[in-house]
Amino acid sequence: MKRISALFCVLFVSIGGISLGTNAQAQGDPVVINAQISSSSDDAYHDPDSWPGYSHTENRVLAGNPGSSGQATWGGWRWTGLAIPAGSTIAAAYVDFVQSGWGYTIPTTLSFQNTPDPQTFSADSSPYHRWSARTDFQLSWTWPKQSPDSVIRSPELKDGLQELVNRYGAISSLVLLEDGTGVPAGQYHEWASYDSAPAKAAKLHIEYISGVDTTPLVRSNGQPTGLLPSGTTQATLSLATDENATCKYGTTPGVDY
Repeated sequence: MKRISALFCVLFVSIGGISLGTNAQAQGDPVVINAQISSSSDDAYHDPDSWPGYSHTENRVLAGNPGSSGQATWGGWRWTGLAIPAGSTIAAAYVDFVQSGWGYTIPTTLSFQNTPDPQTFSADSSPYHRWSARTDFQLSWTWPKQSPDSVIRSPELKDGLQELVNRYGAISSLVLLEDGTGVPAGQYHEWASYDSAPAKAAKLHIEYISGVDTTPLVRSNGQPTGLLPSGTTQATLSLATDENATCKYGTTPGVDY
């Protein structure tokens, strides 16, 4: 239900030819986006100095430290066609992964690539390469291990997406990165990839409120009504609307104000 707001303007001008209007930038119902990885090269992993190396064609996305030596493994996911407008307020954002294999209960760090339109992954532009260009937002997460094929939901990620909207405006594509630095050698977890089965690929859920309300508000109960007494030089104009609004007026009918 929308809130009723009464608007009042006191005009110390001649009453002749006054035009009253309203302008609203209201927060309505959130817009919901559900996007799923839709290309083989839009999910990938990379261990830069040991096994398992880089892949965007395997049936899993690794994170942690599956190798017996060397650095950690980074995972990454890219969603496209988001069309989040500039000025939006992000109300919610999370990812649903499908667990692949059993894995280990390990902590990893989640962050977004710091760009408004990231490109797909490759051996020269892997999750590892992009980690150095991540958002200020980053979140330590110990995944809630279950059984293979279980759906595992990420923590709330809206602050990271809001950072990107605030910095760049409109967002069309998004890359989430998972860093396994600090995980003991041989421990990791794995998520089902697009190549395992497109229906199991990671799903991104976003709810946002557009910065501009394009739906006209409903105006009612305009006061005063009828003819004002002769000689009136001041009047209080009031108008009720079905959402928060800003009152504006002009002294020339039909002219923008």
